[in-house]
Amino acid sequence: MLLKEFNGISYGKTLKIELIYEHRVIDVSVADWILLYTLTSARSYLDIGASSVLERSRATIDVRTTNIKTYGKLKERLENLFKGQKFIFKKEGTPTDISSLITDLTNKSAYADILTVTDASTLSENEYVTYTFEGEDYEGWVFWINDKKVYIYKSEGDYIYMIPSMITDLSNRLKGLYRFTFDVGAWGIEPL
Repeated sequence: MLLKEFNGISYGKTLKIELIYEHRVIDVSVADWILLYTLTSARSYLDIGASSVLERSRATIDVRTTNIKTYGKLKERLENLFKGQKFIFKKEGTPTDISSLITDLTNKSAYADILTVTDASTLSENEYVTYTFEGEDYEGWVFWINDKKVYIYKSEGDYIYMIPSMITDLSNRLKGLYRFTFDVGAWGIEPL
């Protein structure tokens, strides 16, 4: 979602988006940063004998810049991005097999893949697809197409993103660093 929302966006300096697994020092003199880390998730059955589970996930977004105006613009845009976003991914109809288009599969995870394809002009966002790469079969939904990179979401269900409940300002104005963090909650109902 972050890569899609900020594709081609700059507030005067390069904007970098990166998934990290721990807090670390970032050189804000070379770029503005949006960092995503501390991913957690939990599943629970909706009822005894239920055919669906409730998936709850949380991620921390950490934004760092040296410009107070950029700080304000990023804050507003991120708040609006996660305000009640809803996605529905259902196995309806016959999936499109895109195996012949794939030249590489990167960032493979339980929830998402990033594919490099020869031609994405025949694909559309939210399209239900299947693909085989290096002998393994996958299925999912096209979330975003960025030139020859295709971002696939792999879990069926209804998902909603929660508005951040609290934004923490960690700016150090004496050092010229403007920084804030907030947690984004995602709830999804997935079939078993």
